[in-house]
Amino acid sequence: MVVLIVVIVAVVLIPVILVTSGVLEAGLTSKTLWEWIDVVGIPVVVVIIAGLFGLRANKVEQRRNKEQKERDVDQAREATLLSYLEVLSNLILLNNLTTSEKDSPERAIAQAHTFTALRTLDGPRMGILLQFLKEARLIDRDRNVVSLYGTNLTGAILSSVDLSGTCLSGVYLEEAELFNANLSNADLSYSVLVRAELLEADLSNTNLRNADLTDALVKREQLDKASDISGALLPQGIEEDPEVKED
Repeated sequence: MVVLIVVIVAVVLIPVILVTSGVLEAGLTSKTLWEWIDVVGIPVVVVIIAGLFGLRANKVEQRRNKEQKERDVDQAREATLLSYLEVLSNLILLNNLTTSEKDSPERAIAQAHTFTALRTLDGPRMGILLQFLKEARLIDRDRNVVSLYGTNLTGAILSSVDLSGTCLSGVYLEEAELFNANLSNADLSYSVLVRAELLEADLSNTNLRNADLTDALVKREQLDKASDISGALLPQGIEEDPEVKED
């Protein structure tokens, strides 16, 4: 836009300067200032209109490209999730993944696919993947077939999801939406729950040992129901147990 303005000013001023300074031929200098402006006025208007249409067309094209890119990314994520669910379902139904041994090829394949999928999925699809693992009994606290330790579930949408009795130890759940989620009897030790939404979540008998709950939205009465919060980093204002503080 700045370049366009400079061009327009130059087109208007240069002839004026040349006329008034006597640089142009005498025949041309007979034209008045307003005559020169009238001569160059139409080209200037054309340049302005063309420039404005060009800028508008460029913005429209950029917006279309951005929207198409977002659609492509969304379709790729959906394809990744569907492929993951198909692979894991086959491992469960055809290769007895649920009852497989610790060092079995089935577990190794499931583990690799899980880590790969979670690197590309968005918040809602992370939630679907986690629900699938829970319902397939692959992340049970007592029998953890697929380990999620160290996986990044930042921003996962898990509100009102039943994750009771699951093993989520060492999982990054920063800014995850866990409102009204059922986390009872779950193992969240060493997990990262920074700025996570935990209001109304059921933390009954939940292991939060050494978990990072910095700036998480959670109430003291919820934490009081957990089985272990030793070593946990708690949100400001509820670091100390009220009963201990009074003593």
